Amino acid sequence: METFSLTPKGLDCVDLEEGFGENVDVSHLCLLGRILAPKPLNRQAVIKIVQGAWRPWAKVIISPWPKNTFLFQFDDVEDRRRVLFEAPWSVMGHLLVFQPLSVGKSSVEMEFQWCPFWVQVHGIPVAKMTRQN
Repeated sequence: METFSLTPKGLDCVDLEEGFGENVDVSHLCLLGRILAPKPLNRQAVIKIVQGAWRPWAKVIISPWPKNTFLFQFDDVEDRRRVLFEAPWSVMGHLLVFQPLSVGKSSVEMEFQWCPFWVQVHGIPVAKMTRQN
């Protein structure tokens, strides 16, 4: 069995053993999301807002993590796909940025630096309305 050591700030070394066959990879059903807000938001309010906005077909378990970060565990892969497709999402006036859950990465290692946006441009001259533009 392989052993890894983690040394969090201010704590003694903790040894973790790698699990074999104990964990099921459900990363394809999960998203990690962070709300880019300057202060901590009310976790229960965030959960209620998200559940109301998304209207999922199946159950979604929402687990609050530190720093306005939430783990979203979808029972239906189509719900997960739709949430990503309909992004960007705003919660209490702040952007909710997603990252796929990566096996072997901690939330501290995840970067929430980009989010896709739909942009609609009006008033383009007819001559400039090309597929490339």
